[in-house]
Amino acid sequence: MVNIDNLTLSQIEVLTILNLVGIIFLATWVYAKEILPLKNKKVKNKKEINSLSSESTSGKTSDDSHWEVGKNYFIRTVTMIQCGKLEKVTDKELILSSASWIADTGRFSESLATGKFEEIEIFPSKNTVIVNRSALIDATVYNHKLPTKSLP
Repeated sequence: MVNIDNLTLSQIEVLTILNLVGIIFLATWVYAKEILPLKNKKVKNKKEINSLSSESTSGKTSDDSHWEVGKNYFIRTVTMIQCGKLEKVTDKELILSSASWIADTGRFSESLATGKFEEIEIFPSKNTVIVNRSALIDATVYNHKLPTKSLP
């Protein structure tokens, strides 16, 4: 992480420009990947638009038979790890109850084998947690009792 207190104005300007270049690159990539393939297709209704959108991102329809509603899952996303009971699977989201954010697993394989983590934050019990499926890295059935207390 960069400590901006020690940077000169010109260094901050360079970092700002680099961030903007990155944003422009990402926007251009999304446009080329998502929008351009759809521009030449003629659509008749909303259902067809949705199917075209999923075609452009995956190239095929998905099979969700590997998700088992009612089972506990350990889910890694691009930014965090969540653990909870799978309540519902939609095209774009997983809905969890009794969920927690796992801030630190400790040794990864040991934590999955034992069900013990170094740092846990529990979501309020009345809340369901919605995980965007496009952010998933991996997931596995969690064969332990779900955490009920925050740690440390």
